[in-house]
Amino acid sequence: MKNALFVAFAMGMTLTAAAQYQVANSDFEVWETVAYGGKRGEEPVRWSSFMDGTGGYKSMAGAIQLEKSSRELRPGTSGRYSARIHARNVFFVVAQGNLTTGCVNMSSMNPSDGSGNYNYINETREDQAMRFSGRPDAVRVWLKFRGSNRAKVSVFLTTKGYYQDPYVNTGKITATLVSKAIKDDIKSNDKWTEYIIPFGNEETNEKPYYALVYIATSSKPGKGNKNDYMFIDDMEMLYHSEATAITYNGRKVAMGSTVDEVYDPALFTGVDMTGRAATYTAEYDKGTAVLTIIVKGENISEAPENKHTYTITFRKPGNYAVAA
Repeated sequence: MKNALFVAFAMGMTLTAAAQYQVANSDFEVWETVAYGGKRGEEPVRWSSFMDGTGGYKSMAGAIQLEKSSRELRPGTSGRYSARIHARNVFFVVAQGNLTTGCVNMSSMNPSDGSGNYNYINETREDQAMRFSGRPDAVRVWLKFRGSNRAKVSVFLTTKGYYQDPYVNTGKITATLVSKAIKDDIKSNDKWTEYIIPFGNEETNEKPYYALVYIATSSKPGKGNKNDYMFIDDMEMLYHSEATAITYNGRKVAMGSTVDEVYDPALFTGVDMTGRAATYTAEYDKGTAVLTIIVKGENISEAPENKHTYTITFRKPGNYAVAA
């Protein structure tokens, strides 16, 4: 069970508040003590692995496969630590390294049995149910991976309720999947590499409530070998705030263009934006005949710099186009 005392109460409050548009402690700088079956280790605050899991086979599988590292840091980081997960042999099977914002359940000796072995949103514990309300466009993460199989990173954004990965229709799932970002073909290269993984199409218009993140040294449970390992650092949700065009008078007009027409607000009907949850404001200056578009990322309250400004110049009233 995790040590109930965080590094400081104020730090715990900060992590909770920051979980709205970013996954809490996603730079893996804050750690706490975990203990089970006479073993003691560390896990990042708000993250879990086998030592803090559940299930009938926890007595065999609940081992230390997650460590804090200060010697392996990704290039350019300002942090002091990264997380290291590794695989190990459990009798005749390989238990891949596993790091999650949820809880690891261990109830089957068959690694691929998704009804017994899975990561899930544990609503009975705040530290295993990651609150999250953003609708990001992609997730960025730095990995240093050496393994005999392909590794995996997955992020599931769900509504409130129970959800698990892998998804098995046992009747327990009550949450709705909003969107997901998955990369399950990460190759072994044993060097720090930046990955940007896009979210797929949103499956519902409902707003997310939880983020279930799962990172593993093998995309296929039970595969790989005991020497597989992965360092993980600086995960970040990305919120795009770019615009490509407006729709004016039934046609697309690129940003930065000049339109040889007098501006009519009734003919301006929208902005094409790269951010799925980005917002925009439009303001027309009659003196300069310039339409200014400001696009803001959904996380603008936490990242005020995440905005872009564009202009489109129209013909001033009283001026006329030159005849061809």
